[in-house]
Amino acid sequence: MASGDLERAKSLQEQLKKAVEAFTAEGPWVPALKAGMEIVTGIRFGPPALPQRPISEAARKRIEEKLRILKLIN
Repeated sequence: MASGDLERAKSLQEQLKKAVEAFTAEGPWVPALKAGMEIVTGIRFGPPALPQRPISEAARKRIEEKLRILKLIN
């Protein structure tokens, strides 16, 4: 990004904020983030460390739909 491109920076920050909100609305940060990273990258990150538990399949589907709306996945 070019130096001084404030509008582009604001746009990217807003997109990042929405992606983070998509994850955190569905449960604890680490399990939700792991699910989101798996959805975006296709890489399996494994379950979160105890005592946390993976998010539900329904929550995972909601994250996936939100990421689709944000055009972060197809």
